[in-house]
Amino acid sequence: MSNYHSYSTYVAPEESQETSQTGPLIRDTGSTSSVSFRDGAMRYEDSQKVHSINSTDLSPYVEGDWRAGAKKPNGFPAQTITEDTIVSLAGAEGQVKSFVIAGLLKETANGYELADAIEDAPQVQEDLSDTPGMPQEIVTGMDAAMEVFDDKTLEAGVSLGISHLTGDVDFGAVVRKLAMGSGKDPSDVQQRAQFILGAYQAQADSYLAKLGIGKEDLSDFYEYSRNRKSDMRAALEQQIRQNNLSGWKPLVSKFMNSTAPSLQTLQANGFETKTVDKVDQVRIHGMWMTLKAAAKAGYV
Repeated sequence: MSNYHSYSTYVAPEESQETSQTGPLIRDTGSTSSVSFRDGAMRYEDSQKVHSINSTDLSPYVEGDWRAGAKKPNGFPAQTITEDTIVSLAGAEGQVKSFVIAGLLKETANGYELADAIEDAPQVQEDLSDTPGMPQEIVTGMDAAMEVFDDKTLEAGVSLGISHLTGDVDFGAVVRKLAMGSGKDPSDVQQRAQFILGAYQAQADSYLAKLGIGKEDLSDFYEYSRNRKSDMRAALEQQIRQNNLSGWKPLVSKFMNSTAPSLQTLQANGFETKTVDKVDQVRIHGMWMTLKAAAKAGYV
């Protein structure tokens, strides 16, 4: 849910973490070459030239394929798809095995493939209301993920899940509660809980984008919201229990009034911007001013 408490639908085990910012350094006579990974992009440098390639260009799958952009647990591009591979599907991100549990992917003799429900799913028009629906395949997956929990266990899990999203409890507490209540193996419960929270994360991210919170501002917005726990909890309660996301609007308004939006967000909303001496500026009523000054005056 790349957010609600910087939430990700997959938490890599500690032993799988690899250093992602620097790679091998090769020295040659009279020149130096290096390869490094940073923010999902691979960068090659030598003493004379700098070459960059986005990690998505390393994928063997064509754009639009559900496997394009697949990642290993450590964040590196994945050339093959395994049950631990992280992929994005129908607006949610998670491990392949999570989508298999949810019924969105299936394992065949030729590897993992989309389930028939995904392949045949009709295109859903964008919902601009405060009560947006989710893609049918995600709804089906969430139903499958929840079916092992009785009402009492699910209610306890939802309450703890909201507390996790506001930063009050860790994800392990959610998993333990659901595992104890259902009698299911914690590893299975973890995958189900990750998928469910990931779906709500994607729903909120999409809704917030329509309110003007760009992807580059999401992390700051959720951090801002966690410092106003009562408002954030109210928004989450309304979203998860009533499928009504209007509770996020007051937080968005306060955030925008107190925080200067990014240049990308301003540009997307029609503002003219520039950077002078590393200071970002925006044109308001024919005059240039710094982003901080414009935000303080309530212009942006």
